[in-house]
Amino acid sequence: MVIRPKLLTTVCRKPMLGGFNFSRPLSIDKKELQNFAKLDVGCGGGILSLALHRLGSQVTGLDACHESIIAANAHTSSLPANVKHKPTFVHSTIEAFAKTKVASFDAVIASEVLEHVPDIDSFVKGCVDATKPGGILFFSTINKTYLSRLLTITFAEDIAGIVPQGVHDWDKFVDPNNLIAVLSRNNAQLTTLKGIIVFVVKSKMDEEYDAIVLGTGLKECILSGLLSVSGKKILHMDRNNYYGAESASMSPLNQLFDMFKPKGSPIPPDMERARDWNVDLVPKFLMANGSLVRLLIHTGVTRYLEFKSIDASYVYKGGKIFKVPADEMEALSTSLMGMFEKRRFRKFLVWTQTFDPTNSSTWENLDPKTVTMQQIYTKFGLDNNTADFTGHALALYRDDDYKNKPYGETIERIKLYSDSLARYGKSPYLYPLYGLGELPQGFARLSAIYGGTYMLDKQIDEIIMENGKVVGVRSGDEIARCKQLFCDPSYLPAQNKVTSKVIRAICLIKDSIPCVKDLGSCQIIIPQNQVNRKSDIYVSINGSANQTAPKTWFVATVSTTVETNSPESEILPGLALLGSIREKFVKVYDVTEPIDLGRESQIFISRGYDATTHFETVTADVLDIFERATGAPFDFKQVKHLNLGDDEGEQ
Repeated sequence: MVIRPKLLTTVCRKPMLGGFNFSRPLSIDKKELQNFAKLDVGCGGGILSLALHRLGSQVTGLDACHESIIAANAHTSSLPANVKHKPTFVHSTIEAFAKTKVASFDAVIASEVLEHVPDIDSFVKGCVDATKPGGILFFSTINKTYLSRLLTITFAEDIAGIVPQGVHDWDKFVDPNNLIAVLSRNNAQLTTLKGIIVFVVKSKMDEEYDAIVLGTGLKECILSGLLSVSGKKILHMDRNNYYGAESASMSPLNQLFDMFKPKGSPIPPDMERARDWNVDLVPKFLMANGSLVRLLIHTGVTRYLEFKSIDASYVYKGGKIFKVPADEMEALSTSLMGMFEKRRFRKFLVWTQTFDPTNSSTWENLDPKTVTMQQIYTKFGLDNNTADFTGHALALYRDDDYKNKPYGETIERIKLYSDSLARYGKSPYLYPLYGLGELPQGFARLSAIYGGTYMLDKQIDEIIMENGKVVGVRSGDEIARCKQLFCDPSYLPAQNKVTSKVIRAICLIKDSIPCVKDLGSCQIIIPQNQVNRKSDIYVSINGSANQTAPKTWFVATVSTTVETNSPESEILPGLALLGSIREKFVKVYDVTEPIDLGRESQIFISRGYDATTHFETVTADVLDIFERATGAPFDFKQVKHLNLGDDEGEQ
């Protein structure tokens, strides 16, 4: 039973900016269409409804505009009198209609409608509610890109006059990641995403899966994507109605206020439009040559994201900040060190770049397995201040424990920093436009394309165990069975131990930040010894250049590992660098690690997010979990990587 792509082009109106090219054509025999109930949402004058009717299917057309229903009925009157099961047209919204027609249709179609609705969540929910379990939803819409704005509004409306002005509102255009999130919140599983065409199947929880993933934090979404690519059947669930969990980006700004302040707290009127904000709960930057970037490239998730280089990286010394020197030229020009110290540091950097752990001739008789990093500092004559920024701003250690360990890992970390800096020049860090919440959504999209099922806003009532091994998850009266379970610590708090606590202060700042002047983004590291602490303090700054705040606004986050009973006082050195703070949101988080590594229970729990502002520890945890769960490291060759211009869904 197959509806071929050719048939689909016959029965569906062609969208404005794309045609039909399905990698997984829907399978239905034409004879079955006679009993195949279809709902055409936003039917307009009934053109699509009549085309569907000619195939023999039972069709109901729905439109909120009364004039459209009159026109559709007029078209129906032209059908021969002996035609059975003529299309029925109803004047109603999908939200109201679905309340009386729950799970009534085998297929629900919304062609060129999503970009016009005032509330996409309620619209999609109505479509899903009207669909039978296992039924099909079909959406075609205009992708939210600058090209679509140019063609549909600037050209079609303003210049050529092909379309009346005001028909399209670019703010209502639908980004694919947002559409997938909306579908997931309503138990709908993506099966095909092609250009601007979306095929969705209403999900059924009562099935068996290779693995169930709980929580849509970045780690869980990466795992879901990797497992799906490896051929596993995945069900991914989250109690929240948004992607990201602890690593989410709060947008609109109301979400951030509701999370930290009494619900309904007003947003200051000068903070512009609330949806122009994308505020990270756990801000981190990507090393340009780091493990997460390599993972993004190998899996092809870069197709769904845009990145921008962070403007600069600074280190704190004596109450001031200095640009981190990472190569020979910067070592000689920096004001961070005196003249003779610069020469010694330059010699050290030259040696690190020639160091090869597999070639003993580059070691200078310093065995990387036995000689400590402190001994290396002593050999090159580097003072404590130089050791501070080398270990904390280049090698990105959080404390000084590394000094008493073999130096090999530290040199590799310094080389990673230098190699990352060499890729883009301004700093070694990258950041996705619109916030870090785009990262989990990108990996979720990868999983969906490889067959993963997503359910947001789904309460988890019980994790079912048999003989000490996980066998399923219960939500209400529904049970999904599985062989393995992956989750963030919040779903099984009793199976984790708290190893430390992290304080994060999210600050909204107007106009400028004194210490960095005209820069749009940067990182500042305050080494522990500079402020008499055991752990570093981290400051990350972002703004409109990265689409995280409106123009003239900045989002700065100060974080550190908690050492006292007065956590907020511990981040005062970082807060003092920011100048006048308009709004501040402070929270202390537990950093946990699992007690059970999952070998017997087959439950694999991720670690909590530490205070660092980079992703290297995050990726290490993900790959460790994947290897423990599958018995082998992730094989990047399994991913048939597509170029940015290739169509999605082709495998």
